[in-house]
Amino acid sequence: MGSGGENRVSGDVPAESVYLDGHGLILQAGTLFSSLVGQGGEKLAGTPLTTYIAETDLDRCSRAIESAFLGTPKDIACSLKLPDGTIHHVRWLFRQVAGGVEGTILLFEPPGKASPELEAGRYRALIRAVPGYVFILDSHGRFIELHAPEFGELLFSPEVAVGKNVRDLFSPQIAEATMVAIDGARRGEVATFTYSIMVDGRKRHFDAYVAASGVDEVVIYVMDRTTDRETEEHLRKHIRTNRGKDAE
Repeated sequence: MGSGGENRVSGDVPAESVYLDGHGLILQAGTLFSSLVGQGGEKLAGTPLTTYIAETDLDRCSRAIESAFLGTPKDIACSLKLPDGTIHHVRWLFRQVAGGVEGTILLFEPPGKASPELEAGRYRALIRAVPGYVFILDSHGRFIELHAPEFGELLFSPEVAVGKNVRDLFSPQIAEATMVAIDGARRGEVATFTYSIMVDGRKRHFDAYVAASGVDEVVIYVMDRTTDRETEEHLRKHIRTNRGKDAE
């Protein structure tokens, strides 16, 4: 749904990610997590992620990190509890990466209630701040809103896409995956799917996360994972080449 242009923060850490070692110690943290806990990335290094996890979720979060480190991704809710007692309800995706585990913040719910004006301001700020693409669709798969990150471009402009169905703009495979995810989101799940599209002669890879945002609409958050996939493929080719040389 996006056209590419991955967004990274300093040190190649995605803003929504936290990199951990196999024991759950923070190696690097993106700006979203740092802002939630009120600590800079350098101060967080070496701190167990569970330091910031609510007691009720400690065991579940620890098991999810361990499972991800062993190769099984986990999509779970683990609330953050700050020293001042503030609770942020966070949905995480933990998955194995080279050297440890990547924890990706999929969704978070700030504490308390705010006025409609403040909520609208937060919404606009969040749309500007997140490093991925944000799409609002109705339950039938029609586009309502489209937002690109600062350094990304939309495959279709809002003028073209708004009011169109995902089936009108994308391949049957992508459209079907989107509709299945929308159905899952309407049942209360945070549904996920992956897809690839050709953009300017280059195959680009995306991860999509879908959650209900109303009775008849969903939010789809899309991250460009092209660089990650290309790096993984390069490493696999390097390993195969070295194994071939060893066998000679």
